Amino acid sequence: MTVQECYEKINGNYQGVIARLMTEERVKKFAMMFLKDTSCEKLQESLAAQDYAEAFRAAHTLKGICQNLDFTGLQEPANTLTELLRDLEEKQPSDEEAKRVQALMEQVRTQYEITVSAIQEL
Repeated sequence: MTVQECYEKINGNYQGVIARLMTEERVKKFAMMFLKDTSCEKLQESLAAQDYAEAFRAAHTLKGICQNLDFTGLQEPANTLTELLRDLEEKQPSDEEAKRVQALMEQVRTQYEITVSAIQEL
């Protein structure tokens, strides 16, 4: 699979990342480094422990990495989750907020798996 095909598969912004990183080799290098990032794992662990402050930090980190690599398909739900968690850093969520967090986490998890799978095909 080419880098461009990978970006198509993950709903990424190939033109944006090429404009920023200049070469496919660099894009591939940084995409492969994404596979070693533990932000998504930390996010899931923090949510399971109901540590919303740590979950916010992990979601924010994941969102930032996705922005830098133009992983738009993953960045969008990660951004939405980050903003929801920002409001929960110092309080317990209501039942409605907790359901929204879980629904967004499912979206993040699904898109994360798609992204990782596509990168592994590079």
